[in-house]
Amino acid sequence: MPAEAVVKSVGRMFALLEYLDDIKRPASTMEISRALAIPQSSTSALLRSLVMLGYCRQDAPSRTYAPTARVTLLGSWLSPPLVENGALIRMLHELSDRTGEHILLAALNGLLVRYIYTIPARQPGRPSIRTGTLRLLGRSGAGNLFLSTRPDSQIASLVRRVNASERNVVDRIDIRALMAEIAVIRTRGYAFTIDRLDPGVGGVNVLLPRFAQMQPMAVAISSASDIITAHHERLFALVGDASRRHLGLELPSIAPKLA
Repeated sequence: MPAEAVVKSVGRMFALLEYLDDIKRPASTMEISRALAIPQSSTSALLRSLVMLGYCRQDAPSRTYAPTARVTLLGSWLSPPLVENGALIRMLHELSDRTGEHILLAALNGLLVRYIYTIPARQPGRPSIRTGTLRLLGRSGAGNLFLSTRPDSQIASLVRRVNASERNVVDRIDIRALMAEIAVIRTRGYAFTIDRLDPGVGGVNVLLPRFAQMQPMAVAISSASDIITAHHERLFALVGDASRRHLGLELPSIAPKLA
């Protein structure tokens, strides 16, 4: 097909994803712009769109971009052995079988957490979150879990950026309350939340081992608040056991990275 027959924005989008696949590491806007001979403003617009759609992630401190697991999951129905029957997906479905609760795979994407894979609860009336749902860092158990792996100085910087997007002062994150919660997450090893976003709904959020260049991901188990309150330690243990058997890896410790 001649180049002029390709819609320019579509061609650039796939060229960008293919470039990231070729170099197999995150890259900055400037690097991508130079490599593909695309104006930097157009490259920035493409990356912003891919981030908002969940196909790229931005690492906020370094301001680099990389594809997300959603790129892989998009074609999972074409290659079941690669993704649908892969270790991670098998692990999520086993957790669904063993708990009967709503299972979610959360991925860090810049200042956002996106739920990229979900399995509904077996029981009717249980809470449900749609695949693709976004949460700002500092607004959910998964977001606070990801924040807990950052140095305190980075957390403060990221929270300032989140708060800058909030027009109403009352909706801004209280950094002192957040840091107190993060201290508990680091001690406990997982994020345990009750009634944070919806009354009567709780969740256990567990950080997963890193896979090559994929963004940080976490398993979330959501249920009624009383169930999570009574069983959060057991649910955390189930995730750890599943990780050892399916991934061959221990769960990572929740400790801030060096600045």
